[in-house]
Amino acid sequence: MLRLLCAAICTIAAPAVEASSAGPRVTVENGTLEGKATGDVDAFLGVPYATPPVGSLRWRPPALAKAWHGVRKAQAFGSSCMQVVRDRLNGAWSAEYGIEGSVSEDCLYLNIWRPRNSASRNLPVLFWIHGGGYVQGSGAVPIYDGAALARRDVIVVNINYRLNLFGFLSHPELSRESPTGSSGNYGLQDQVAALKWVHANIGAFGGDADNVTVAGQSAGAGSVLALMAMPSARGLFRRAIAQSGAGLNSMAPSRTEMEERGVKFAGLMGARSLAELRAFPAEALLNTPEPPTSRQWSPSIDGAVLPASPHSAAARYQDTPVLTGLNADEGSGFQGERYGKLSAAELPVRLKAEFGTLSEKAGNIYRARTDAEAGSIGKDLIRDEGLAATYLWARERLRTSRFPIFVYLFSHVEPGPQSALWGAFHSSEIPYLFNVLDAKGRTFTETDRRIADEVGKLWVNFIKTGDPNGPGLPAWPKFDPDSPKILEIGDRSFERPLLPKEKLELYIEHQANGGRITLF
Repeated sequence: MLRLLCAAICTIAAPAVEASSAGPRVTVENGTLEGKATGDVDAFLGVPYATPPVGSLRWRPPALAKAWHGVRKAQAFGSSCMQVVRDRLNGAWSAEYGIEGSVSEDCLYLNIWRPRNSASRNLPVLFWIHGGGYVQGSGAVPIYDGAALARRDVIVVNINYRLNLFGFLSHPELSRESPTGSSGNYGLQDQVAALKWVHANIGAFGGDADNVTVAGQSAGAGSVLALMAMPSARGLFRRAIAQSGAGLNSMAPSRTEMEERGVKFAGLMGARSLAELRAFPAEALLNTPEPPTSRQWSPSIDGAVLPASPHSAAARYQDTPVLTGLNADEGSGFQGERYGKLSAAELPVRLKAEFGTLSEKAGNIYRARTDAEAGSIGKDLIRDEGLAATYLWARERLRTSRFPIFVYLFSHVEPGPQSALWGAFHSSEIPYLFNVLDAKGRTFTETDRRIADEVGKLWVNFIKTGDPNGPGLPAWPKFDPDSPKILEIGDRSFERPLLPKEKLELYIEHQANGGRITLF
């Protein structure tokens, strides 16, 4: 259902509105909020956690949210952050995976769901960071609705954060005006600001500020890993969940590279100064011949906000338990009709490009006599690369971490149009986690609902204790680099080896030779 957003609700500058009919109310540092009751869950939507980053505040670190007088309605989502709005029916991703409502630079809002009649206080908190390649997405995406998880005695928070060039533009002039001498990573700083707001205020909603789990998928997972390596986020969370996922697409650009991109972008816009660039309307900055992509705008190693790559040994990790993994068909939504169409003649070329001097060894493992076999191997390669990247990341982390890692592979195929093509596509596990199995055009079965119940229990156990295991659930082993086992979550969930020995050894040797594993 399209959520129509009222500007008087969405902006901090708007006057607070006294309630004519009482909804649930909570007083936070900035004032009193009135949420809405939905069944046995209270929702507080569109809660400002920072001052709108508009005008002279564009491309600056987030400033504290201002106080308001009276009672502020918190019953509708705030605007999503500026982005190019995609077709709501986009390949594997149907409407419930897309944003709803308006987009604006005034977008730094979070949303909270809490169980209304819980006998417990100090409930654990799930802090969810949306995906979208750092260029799109929102807390208002329907599959992120936190009501079902809240019913499991968890406080659920999700956030908006600045995206694409608004969140990650770096430029020498911006670096010169910054006290840290660096620029970019404003989206990451937004996430820290939201975490600090949660730490200061979640107790008023019944949450435990000292028991926060940061979680996210895709770019949200990348953000989780970044937060684990950011000094400013230290002490703001206890556990971490990275879905699609740890070790994937691990290269982050340097400050110099990002500043060069910023200079190029300013030139493209015809801006001779930072002041001129800030004067452009937000829509004009997005409406360029080069639409924003995650390869162009993303977190960077700026030496200050993010001192080192989250994937490197130099990163100053916050040591936490980690739950991470990926889906069985991560590549399908990105390759579309080409997915699984690799031919027997193309396979050696693909292996040469992927493995270089190890291509002959790879060819002995990935062998195909027919195009059908090669097509299946093409799918296997993406899946195996993802699992190998996760292994390499986990092995490195466990050299110094005191806490366990739990790794999964989600293989259940979500029903829907062309489900045989898409398989367990990128982000298709999310409706099961949030138990929002009500999308039009998808005929969910009792198997789907059982899997959603299982995933919810596993994740909530981890959120509460740092260990997903519990009565009546499949055994999920702690990750051991010497004998790596994972949990495959599907029609039947079971413990299994991460990869066959010969495949894992291939990827370990590939990395030792300086090779990169890039999933997409």
